[in-house]
Parts: sequence; C-alpha cells; structure tokens
Amino acid sequence: MKLADIQLKIDKLGSTVPLVDVTPAEVLYLVADHHSNAGGDPIVEIKEKGEAMTFTGEEKDGKPVKHLRSPSEELARLMTKYPNKKLAKVYAGFNPRMPETFDEARKGGIGTVLPSGNLIDHKLNL
Repeated sequence: MKLADIQLKIDKLGSTVPLVDVTPAEVLYLVADHHSNAGGDPIVEIKEKGEAMTFTGEEKDGKPVKHLRSPSEELARLMTKYPNKKLAKVYAGFNPRMPETFDEARKGGIGTVLPSGNLIDHKLNL
C-alpha cells in the first residue's frame, strides 16, 4: 500500500488542508467525503513517498520489526480516524477491495455519495 502527502481542497473557495502519510484507501474516502463541497476532485496536489508500513512492536537487534500494511490493518486505522457510518458506505463487507493506486482512488471517490454526518436526519412533512 502506497503513502503520499496531499493538499486537500475543502471548499469551492479553494481552502486547502495538508495531510501527510495518506494511502489510496484514505484518498478514496477523502474524495468521496469532500468532492461535493470542493466542486470536483478535492486533491490539489499529491506527492507519493513510499510504502505504508505497520510496526509490530517487536525489536530485533535494536530495530523495530515492520511489514507492509495489509488492507485489514488499513481499514482498522481508518476506523479510528473517520466516522464508521461513512466508512461503511465506502468499504462495505468483511474483506473490502481497496484501491491500489491514487488515481484509482480519486476516480472511485468522485462517484461515491456518503451519508450525512448528522446525528438525526429531520424530514418535515408539510
């Protein structure tokens, strides 16, 4: 799983937020969540920087042991950062397919509509 630093556009005025160490799976979610507010693809800039690694916490010869992050580890990481209701819309199922490239993630996110973040959705019957 790849890693990148990005600039995320959060509104139509062009306001951006820098995010570091994002994966294609996270980019898919971010694009799905922000494309309507940003007026299209909200990723302004992307700089790939290597592979996402998970540290096991064990040490050999004074060095931490690490391995490439698995899709299940990435989903668990995303669940600590973003609302589960919205993540479930993007990554439904026990073993969801995650994008492998940032281009694939950006294209997939544009076509996804996420549920609102409201605790209660009010509908008036007038």
